[in-house]
This record gives sequence, structure tokens and C-alpha cells, in this order.
Amino acid sequence: MPSQAISLVDRLKDALLKRELPSYIDGELIEVLEHSISLWVSLKYPYTNSATDSDEEPSLNWVAQSWVIRCAIEMLGRKGAEGQLAHSENSVNRSFDTATVSESLRREVIPIAGQTK
Repeated sequence: MPSQAISLVDRLKDALLKRELPSYIDGELIEVLEHSISLWVSLKYPYTNSATDSDEEPSLNWVAQSWVIRCAIEMLGRKGAEGQLAHSENSVNRSFDTATVSESLRREVIPIAGQTK
């Protein structure tokens, strides 16, 4: 999956810049993107080990790429507060419903069960 992540680094940098979020070094972004791609594959194909029967990388269409970018942004936003369930400080409340990414983002991925043989 590294080549998929590398190709998405510039898009992630642009998204972070538009949201005025801090910048990160490429190595951190690649790591987060690889994790996001792995999460997408596990949610999309829950009954297999991968998106393909071989060891090939799954190809991500534009919908999947968009999801991976948004997932990476959410992961970066939670950096340092992984798995936080509740936090209040100066009228700012934070609560996460899942440790990695929000349940609403997870629900956007429609799983594929596979085919009968």
C-alpha cells in the first residue's frame, strides 16, 4: 500500500492547508494514509483478508480516495488524544465514539461480502 499512500500525500497536504491545520512531515502523512487505506480495505471487504485474491494493492476509486483523505484528517486531528471518550476544558467538549475514526465515517463504507463460488 505504500505507493497508494505516497500518491495521496499531496492531496492530504492541500486538505490540511485548507483547514488551517498544522503541517506534518511526509513520513507521518504516509503512515497515517497507510493506516487509513488499511481501515478502508477492512471495512469494505470484511470477509476476506484483502480487496484482491492476490497480494496486489487494492485500487482506490475517487470515492475511496476521498474517504481515505477524510479518515487521515480525522486521525491527525485526534493525534495525542487517541481513544478519548470525554474531555471538557474551557467550554470545549470532546468525545470520541470509536478509537480510530468516528462511527459516522465508518458507516460511509458499504461492505462487499464477496461472491459464491
